[in-house]
Amino acid sequence: MITLQAVARFIGSGFSRVKTDALIDEWKNACLLESGSLIFPDRSVWTIENLQDFRERLIENPLQGADQSFGQKLALQLETADEEIRWLVVELVAIYLLFVREAIGTPAKRAMLKSIVAPLGEELPPGWQKISEAMSEGIGNPGPGYNLTRDRQIGYLIDFCLRFKAIGEPNEQQQLLTDPWRMRDFADAASAGIAVREMRHILLHLLFPDEFERISSRTHKRVIVDAFANEFLTGDAVSDDVDERLYEIRQRLTATGAQPSGGDSMFDFYRPPLQSIWDPGSTQSEGASDIDLLAYKKQLVVFGAPGTGKTHRTRQLAEQIIRRAALEKWGAARFFTEQAALDGYIAANVHWLQLHPGYGYEEFIRGLRLTPDGSTTYVPGYLPLLVKAINAVPPKDRLPVVLVLDEINRTDLSRMFGEAFSLLENRDSVAILPGVNRDNGDDQVATLALPSNLFVIGTMNLIDQSVEELDFALRRRFFWRPAEFDASAIVAVNANRWRKHSPTKWGWDRAVDDMTLLAERAGLLNQAISASPHLGSQYELGHTYYFDASFFVGNWLRGRKTLSGGGVLWATNGKPRPGLNDLWTYSLEPLLMQYLGGLEADVAASERARLKAVLFSGTLP
Repeated sequence: MITLQAVARFIGSGFSRVKTDALIDEWKNACLLESGSLIFPDRSVWTIENLQDFRERLIENPLQGADQSFGQKLALQLETADEEIRWLVVELVAIYLLFVREAIGTPAKRAMLKSIVAPLGEELPPGWQKISEAMSEGIGNPGPGYNLTRDRQIGYLIDFCLRFKAIGEPNEQQQLLTDPWRMRDFADAASAGIAVREMRHILLHLLFPDEFERISSRTHKRVIVDAFANEFLTGDAVSDDVDERLYEIRQRLTATGAQPSGGDSMFDFYRPPLQSIWDPGSTQSEGASDIDLLAYKKQLVVFGAPGTGKTHRTRQLAEQIIRRAALEKWGAARFFTEQAALDGYIAANVHWLQLHPGYGYEEFIRGLRLTPDGSTTYVPGYLPLLVKAINAVPPKDRLPVVLVLDEINRTDLSRMFGEAFSLLENRDSVAILPGVNRDNGDDQVATLALPSNLFVIGTMNLIDQSVEELDFALRRRFFWRPAEFDASAIVAVNANRWRKHSPTKWGWDRAVDDMTLLAERAGLLNQAISASPHLGSQYELGHTYYFDASFFVGNWLRGRKTLSGGGVLWATNGKPRPGLNDLWTYSLEPLLMQYLGGLEADVAASERARLKAVLFSGTLP
């Protein structure tokens, strides 16, 4: 029997999902098993014919381009649709929106649904109310990618429904709706050409909230399993399926009796301290995660263009490697009860070293220094002193120690490491360091060995140096993780900052569409920069340069009574609002001016104008 604590239905204190769960139950019975409707008790809306009609409009007649929002494209696709098709689309989009809590506000959800049937010119029927009320809840935040690919998410949902109805046999359909693991296999068997994206994970949680986590990312699920497997998936045989492994981890976490989510008697992988153990901080969907790379190699370089979040990612990795080790070494009971102590370990065990052209072997490994009497003596550098401090800790108490070498491209790293360079990949070896202080009566030869719990993370800016220019011996001793432009982060961070910077009467729902468009345009701008004969891919603008958009928009909105004729960044006619102009003037253009500083003034000005037009109009030249 699953206890209340062991289920995945939890969504956080102060939030409700009662109306959401009730609507999904009705959807299963009225729309999947039957061909009825959520809104009309006496209509056949969810028919195979209607679903096929909308599939042709959405999937087989896609409208490409970043100059139109999803709503604008959908309006064109539904121009010739009859009434039943429009009501089907309303209910389909409602299912798509149910999961989202903050990324799309309640007013924006309701407005999106109303716009679909607005051309009918009819009053909203009584059945509309329950859908409208369910839009006020929300279960989680699937990430901006869910919002950026609405057509693909809804396309998957259409395909799921058509395949379910094609089963034909009611008993088999009913069995599928009561067996979570059979439903998982069915959800994975999408038709050819249909991308299995976030909607798959969301749909499984909506249908089986006690078995499937409120996690919309396949990568997140896999990394969570990797983080907790050593502690909770040992001994008994466990399925290789990531969802079943997550389910087993939750059961065993619950069995520890700990309450890691703030005393809510619930476990949630998106709340501390659980989140800080696994959160990959990366949009990569397949392959090895960053924490996998660091744990295996012990040396990792995070490299990329300016503004791509290298420092932030490095801090995350350093904390994660320590928290994972603490969970494995301490066990779950101690781990969850000694979080304050663990925070202290993290603060003490992460060391940042800012490199510069004047920093070398003498400062890092060993060098001669003048003594007060005028003689010289060899003194240990930063690394030997750090190793000495690590070795002073009893082995049973040791947790990972992370050395961050910030901006490794600003010094000669091979020379800086010297004899210690080979120790990076040979942790059992001992290097003999030069120089003996015989004048001081010290005839001992200085040696150095790197402890197994020392991890090294470097950061590197591609503007200053490319990876290809680095020494091959250096490159093979590190894994190299590119920090890339992340359009989804632009929407996510501005969503988090919106309440702080904008007047309370302007909700995030008024900004989300324009912020989503800004993220798309930022990607187009980077394409133009990469193709520019004056710049190149190393000069692409990182996503962090767009994080102040909410500040500029909020500053403009203060004192305004109304907002008509468009969104917060673009007017209806496509002209930029003051907030977008400010973002360009104070955040983006100065960086481009620096990059183009070596060109003739008129050539540089022309190139900046060309790039500005890409961001503002969304058209590549």
